[in-house]
Amino acid sequence: MWWTFYAFSVASGAGLVNVAIVGPVLLTLLFHGSTTFTEQLTRAKYPTYADYQRSTSRLVPWFPRR
Repeated sequence: MWWTFYAFSVASGAGLVNVAIVGPVLLTLLFHGSTTFTEQLTRAKYPTYADYQRSTSRLVPWFPRR
């Protein structure tokens, strides 16, 4: 949703680099960091989770890895 707000600001003529980019970038970094933290906790609690991580894409649904 925040990236859409940024896209609208660019479409309205604010240019590619404008203040609206701050929100999406910070929220993306927060999401990435919390995902990393959660996966570390899960791997520590469930040792077989490492096998699951090797065979599954982290964020984007994709074809299974072998």
